Amino acid sequence: MMTAEVVADRIPRELANRFNSDLIKIPDLRPVDYHRIAHEAERNLPPYLQELFRAEVKRRIQGAIDARKGVRFLEECIMQVLKQSHMAQRVESESILNP
Repeated sequence: MMTAEVVADRIPRELANRFNSDLIKIPDLRPVDYHRIAHEAERNLPPYLQELFRAEVKRRIQGAIDARKGVRFLEECIMQVLKQSHMAQRVESESILNP
């Protein structure tokens, strides 16, 4: 059972002291959960980013499941998509300015 004492044994004391004694264990996401949250995140993105996001999720999802990344996986996908989108916009604007 996860108790304050177990937490104190596993992490540094200064971090353990920040936790209240009422601990909640959040279960790991299942593969179906990764797919569901990725789908929900995609629906909330602007249409012009959705295809890039879908491709990034496809590329990363198995590694995220294997590494048990949780929602951090979505943050990484979205960050990569924003970088790709920004770079594409930059290239496009440079080609317009320098024909």
